[in-house]
Amino acid sequence: RTWQWSPTTNLLAGVTPGGGVAVGGPAEAPRMLLPDGTEAGHLAFSPNGRSMAIDVGGDRVELVDVADGSTATIYRVTPGTKASPEVAAWSPDGRWVLFFSRFPGKAGIPLNAAPAEGGAWANVFDPVLPYGDFLTWCGKRVVLSGGAERVASEGNQILLSGPPRWRFHNLSTDFSRSWIWPSCSPNGRWVVATATANRPEVPPGQGARSMWLLSTDGARTTRLTRAATTAYEL
Repeated sequence: RTWQWSPTTNLLAGVTPGGGVAVGGPAEAPRMLLPDGTEAGHLAFSPNGRSMAIDVGGDRVELVDVADGSTATIYRVTPGTKASPEVAAWSPDGRWVLFFSRFPGKAGIPLNAAPAEGGAWANVFDPVLPYGDFLTWCGKRVVLSGGAERVASEGNQILLSGPPRWRFHNLSTDFSRSWIWPSCSPNGRWVVATATANRPEVPPGQGARSMWLLSTDGARTTRLTRAATTAYEL
């Protein structure tokens, strides 16, 4: 159902229709890392490729050793809370796992972070739409499109946050527009993003959009293109 390549070797991992996790590659025979019936949902390789973060059973996030399949739970839903975690990404230094907490009937949901070594989890921002391409890393900090409760074209700003306190800074600071699909430059100094008028697009996905450049120190915001019916996020 979902799959990802290892960042360090030719190994592919995927969630099976039965809720297990299988791994294999061009030079490695397929094997089951977690058996069917585990209720695995989403997975992400650690930066060193030695482990994976996987949401399991609809109520917890586990780290799974790629070599031997041993597991350790780093997050568990508070009893009585109807929120299913969905693994989103690792921090580049391998110290944090980001995950969405999906609440029934809600489009905009919390983005949270749990230490890979265990310990107290933290909220990164609430609400966000649970799309992996609404997140981008600028060094040790994450840039995200956050604020929308229903649709991407309504309520989003470009936010910069990072561990351990996960306090955010608004880079876009323009609420006449909704800011989406951020992408960070390799040196971590710049973010490019798509902006559209801050209202529901009719039909969805076909608003007038422009592309902007924002500095991660908040000092500069520059529009790169005119508004057009172009999917600049591609």
